[in-house]
Amino acid sequence: IYPQNAEGFPLINPHGKYVVRLFLMGAWRQVTIDDVVPVGGADKAGCASLFPACVSSTVQWPLLLTKALMRAFQADLAKSTMLPVVTALTGWLPYQTPLSFDSLSR
Repeated sequence: IYPQNAEGFPLINPHGKYVVRLFLMGAWRQVTIDDVVPVGGADKAGCASLFPACVSSTVQWPLLLTKALMRAFQADLAKSTMLPVVTALTGWLPYQTPLSFDSLSR
């Protein structure tokens, strides 16, 4: 998540714009987002974020990372509930090996 400090930790941007690097369609790509997040459930305590959040208001990376993933996969959300999050974050392509009793007994 950019901007970040010298240690690589995300910084709060006073302008509210961020860039998140994700592995999409076979390459590392940059997804630009802002810090406006959806809220819901207006009750006596106020509105709560619909994305994961930290108790500390200075820690915004869970919200920003979730928003970047939702933006990158917004077309896929209508078709499936499964998103390739591990691949998008790490670039690792999982390999699925079908297991059956017959394949184990060989």
